[in-house]
Amino acid sequence: METIGSVIDWLASGAGAVIVVSWAASWLLEDVKAWADIDAKWKKLIILVVAVLVGLGGTVLQQNPEWVEAIKPYLDTLVLVVSAWLTTQVAHKADKSNTLPAG
Repeated sequence: METIGSVIDWLASGAGAVIVVSWAASWLLEDVKAWADIDAKWKKLIILVVAVLVGLGGTVLQQNPEWVEAIKPYLDTLVLVVSAWLTTQVAHKADKSNTLPAG
C-alpha cells in the first residue's frame, strides 16, 4: 500500500476494515472497564458494525476522488505519524523481549 488510494481500496475491500477495526478495538479498548464488561458476542457485533461502516466509508471515498484529494495532505500526515509510532512500538517490544534477566 503505497498510496492513499490503495489504503482506501484495502479498507473498502472489507478485509482491511475488519483488520483495522479489530486491531484498534483490541489495542485501544483492552484496558477500558466499560468495554471489558460487555459480553463477547456484543463486542463481536460492535466490531462488525464499525468495520462495515469503515468499509462503506472507503467505498464512498473511492467514488469521490475529489474528497480524497481534499483530505490527502491530512491523511499523508496521519499515515506518516502512525507508521513512525508503530515502528517505535515494534522496536520497543523487540528491545523488551531481548532483555536478559538480572543476576
